[in-house]
Amino acid sequence: MSHIYAFTDHENEVQYRVLGSKFYGIIFPSENQEVFEERLNACKKKYPDASHHCYAWRLDPFNLNEFSQDDGEPSGTAGLPILNVLRSFNCCNTGIIVVRYFGGTKLGKAGLIDAYGHTARLATESISLYNVTIGKRFTLIFDYEQKSHADQLLRKMQIEPHEATYLEKITYIVQIPEESAELFADEAAKLVYLGIQCSDGEPVMVKI
Repeated sequence: MSHIYAFTDHENEVQYRVLGSKFYGIIFPSENQEVFEERLNACKKKYPDASHHCYAWRLDPFNLNEFSQDDGEPSGTAGLPILNVLRSFNCCNTGIIVVRYFGGTKLGKAGLIDAYGHTARLATESISLYNVTIGKRFTLIFDYEQKSHADQLLRKMQIEPHEATYLEKITYIVQIPEESAELFADEAAKLVYLGIQCSDGEPVMVKI
């Protein structure tokens, strides 16, 4: 069974107040750690006098990597609650920063966990998410007279070309969820005798 992750193309910021402390939750797409660091630096410039800039990210659906940072809050009370929200929504290639302005009243460990987790959840619920799964990308190349055979294969697999190019030959690029990729490759191999070429599958994320 393929791993299914939630992705977003949007960024948003929310606010939450509790016992005088103000929390800003910023969620955004992040393709890699460098992109996240750029966004974190921008956040620190926007809120330079904040008490804490706590955060978490989950990156790379092909080799999942995740990280959290408490930024001076008691260990496990800030970064981990943020990360747990990303986990609960199964987000990937996504980062959340929660900025805190201390309001004069200590929240205690339980209060901090609740405040950081709640702010992260508000941020996540404020954006649109879509599901993706690990899959493979195949390229089909064939003559025009073989188009009906290629189209029949796609209908059988209940897929549409991700891209189609009509030049001297026709090129279809298709993206197949992981659990169907082997079957597609086997079916495409049966058409080689007709001159329909099929590339080896390359790893790709497929929107579902």
